[in-house]
Amino acid sequence: MLEVSVEWQNLNLYKFSAALSIVSLAENAVLHPFWLLKTRLQNQTEAPAKKSAFHNLNVARSIVKTKGIRGLYPGFGVSAIGGLPSACAYFISYHWCKHALADTSNPILKPAAPLVAGVAADVISVALYVPVDVVIQRLALANSPFKNSLEVSKHIWKTEGFAGFYRGMGITTLTYGLSSGSWWMTYEYSKQFLGGTEKAGVTGQAASGFLAGISSAIVTNPLDVIKTRIQSHPGQVDGHHFGEQYKNTWHGLKSIVGKEGVSALGKGLSTRMISRGPLSAVSSLLYELVMYVGRKDPTKAQ
Repeated sequence: MLEVSVEWQNLNLYKFSAALSIVSLAENAVLHPFWLLKTRLQNQTEAPAKKSAFHNLNVARSIVKTKGIRGLYPGFGVSAIGGLPSACAYFISYHWCKHALADTSNPILKPAAPLVAGVAADVISVALYVPVDVVIQRLALANSPFKNSLEVSKHIWKTEGFAGFYRGMGITTLTYGLSSGSWWMTYEYSKQFLGGTEKAGVTGQAASGFLAGISSAIVTNPLDVIKTRIQSHPGQVDGHHFGEQYKNTWHGLKSIVGKEGVSALGKGLSTRMISRGPLSAVSSLLYELVMYVGRKDPTKAQ
């Protein structure tokens, strides 16, 4: 049975949040171009005229050639800064939930603590992130008519109202919840298999993060395709055409599969695996570093 390490009682939340914010900003700077490419690919309703093993690289080159390096970072500011409250709420919630579940004697909940805590943390934090996600999805479109996040926000408020900032809330919660739960379950079990936090060492932690990133990308990619389409395709709005509007998750699934085939649900998977595998390995090391920096002073830890 998995023995979950419990760090909650040893965390200094102020130090933990500060360290997490710095690491989150740095990670976002690296991940944003991959997220942009993934979003562009998932929004393609037709297969590229010429498939290539280097299709992702070709798309990136095309963007840089026409718009420069800045073309890979639309919405980066609002994503990086706007995502901080959500990130802090997520990790604090995760550790609190894992701590509570690790203390239970329930034979099902105890070994599933990382899975349940990961899903719960996402449910708690997603309400803070969805508005940010919707805004940057609109900016990421290849034919986006918007220049910046403020312009997108004003347009959404004017044409769709407050509800417009929460398009795809249900599918986002489901997607991120499954991704979060599978990531933490894989990570904690892999790390435990390799000897636990202390014995696994840097190599073991990185390997666990790599496996966690790959598994979560594979598990949730079909849902992520639908989520991306729902959030970035509000249909014809105020003279701007954003692609077919999907009424809900089921309608989006039927429409995508019916018109583009089941393979369309795999769009962007290679980009997600390329980013989430190696970068999850790095993220796991940064996470352990944040945990170390965010601990209480030994004299104050209980």
